[in-house]
Amino acid sequence: MAYYRQPKFYSDFHCIGGNCPITCCSGWRILWLKDEIDKLKSANCSTALRELINTSFVPDKKTNDKNKFKINISSENNYICPLQNKEGLCSIQLELGEEYLSETCRVYPRFSFYTSEVVLRSCTSSCVHALEQICSNDNAMNLVNVELKHDAKIIQDTQINKEKHPELNYRQQLFEFFYAIISKKNRSLETSIILGALAAQKLTEYVEKGEAHRIPEIIKALTPQLNAVSVPAFEKTQINYSLSMNMLAKLVSEYAESNILLKATENGELQIDKYEKGKRMFNDLTKDKPYIIRNMALNFLFESNIPFLDIDRSIMENYCYFAATVATVKMIGYLTMLWEPNIHSFPIYVAPFIRGMYASLDDRGEKAFKTLKENNCFSPAHIAMMMK
Repeated sequence: MAYYRQPKFYSDFHCIGGNCPITCCSGWRILWLKDEIDKLKSANCSTALRELINTSFVPDKKTNDKNKFKINISSENNYICPLQNKEGLCSIQLELGEEYLSETCRVYPRFSFYTSEVVLRSCTSSCVHALEQICSNDNAMNLVNVELKHDAKIIQDTQINKEKHPELNYRQQLFEFFYAIISKKNRSLETSIILGALAAQKLTEYVEKGEAHRIPEIIKALTPQLNAVSVPAFEKTQINYSLSMNMLAKLVSEYAESNILLKATENGELQIDKYEKGKRMFNDLTKDKPYIIRNMALNFLFESNIPFLDIDRSIMENYCYFAATVATVKMIGYLTMLWEPNIHSFPIYVAPFIRGMYASLDDRGEKAFKTLKENNCFSPAHIAMMMK
C-alpha cells in the first residue's frame, strides 16, 4: 500500500504569512499556467484586484511556452509580488481563497517525489519558518509514515528514464540507506557524511559497470560495515583552507544573495582568524543544540532527491552536491556570528542560500556542479576536506 514518508515536523508546518521575515513573494517570478490565470480572470472580485490581475502576469520568455506565465516583479517594487498587500498577505488568497492561487503558491514550501510505492515529502528549508521548525528539536527530522491521499498529484519516473538509468528502480532503498547513514547520532555528522561518500563511491562503481541491479545487495553488504567503521583520521586532519574555504566561499557568493562574506574578508581573501572566531562563537551558541546542522543535512537529503538531484550525473556527483551544501551551510553559520552573534539570525542568512541551491535550480544548479568539478571535489577525500 502506498504511503507518505515524511519528517515529523511536516504535519505541524503552516505559513506565518505577513510575520515571515523573508517572504517567498519576494525575488521570485512565480510560475503560473494559462488555465490558472484564466480561472483567476473569470472570478468575481473587486476593481482593485481586477486591475492587479490584468497587469501582474507576463509570458515566461525563458521557455517560450505559451502556456506558462510569470509574476511581473520589478525593481520599482523591490522585486516583491505586486499582488502582495501592505501587511505582507496575498490579495488573491484574501479575497478569492487559496483555490485561485497557482499550484506553486498553494504548495510552497512543501514538495514531494515518488519512489516505488512511497511518496517522500518535506518542506524546503528555503522557507525560514520551515527551517526554524527543522531546527526546533532533536526529533524534528524523525521519519514517519502517513496514509497517501488518493487525489495526490505525484510525478513519477518515466519508463524511458528507468531504461536509461536503471538505478532509479532503487530510489527508495537508496534514500533510506543514505538517510540511515546521516541520521546516526553516535558519531559526528562530519564522519557520517564521509562514510556516506565512501558508500556513494562504491555504488557509483557498480552502476557504471552496468550492474545497477546489484544495488540492494551492495546496500545490504555495506550497512553493517558502515555501522562498524569510524573515520578517526578525519579528526586529526589539518584543514586545507585553500581548498575548503575558497570553494565554499565561491558557492556562498553565488547563492547566498547577501554580503555575508564581507566581515571575514580583506582584499578579496577570507581571513582564517575571523573565520575561526565565528566558528567558535557558533559552536558555543549551539552546544546545547547539536542536532541543528544534522537536521538540516537530513532535510537536504529530501531537497536533493538523494541520490538523483540530476539523474544524468552519478550517485557520487549528486552526493557531493549534497555534502557541499552541508559544508557551506556550516560556513554561513560561522560567518553569521560576525554579523549577529545570535543563533536566531542563522535561518535568515541560510534560507536565501538554500533557495539558490535547491529551490531555483535551472542553470544555477549547473553552476554549482561546475564549481565542484573545477575544484576536483567528487571524491570522499575532498568531501572530508570540505567537511573539516
